[in-house]
Amino acid sequence: MSDSPSLDSVAQAFKAWRDNQPSGRSKTPIELRQQAIALLADHSISQVIKRLGLSHSALKRWQQTTDTVQPIKTPFITLPMPESVSAPLCITLCLPNDTHMVIEGDLSSDQLMGLVQAIQSPKGAA
Repeated sequence: MSDSPSLDSVAQAFKAWRDNQPSGRSKTPIELRQQAIALLADHSISQVIKRLGLSHSALKRWQQTTDTVQPIKTPFITLPMPESVSAPLCITLCLPNDTHMVIEGDLSSDQLMGLVQAIQSPKGAA
């Protein structure tokens, strides 16, 4: 068996999508299409279309489209930090408890980085 998703889990995903889609006739999300196609590695096309409630022609069309258009996976590229530069800044933080915090003034990139890290740090880690 391959690393493809299970037939039951994909069937549940299709059911959830059908139950929650805003209109009766909207395009099947690409993630569901890819999961349906991945099932063909372990199941016959008739098993897949019957269990997922798909037409044979739709699954074949998705398969052809997926074969020709592969998603581009590019790695995240980290850019170097610029030299310390000071620039005017105005940040307004609105917290869930209706607290508002405004930070204004000239801030160097080091200060800005420290501020961002402090905001991102988990509660109590400071």
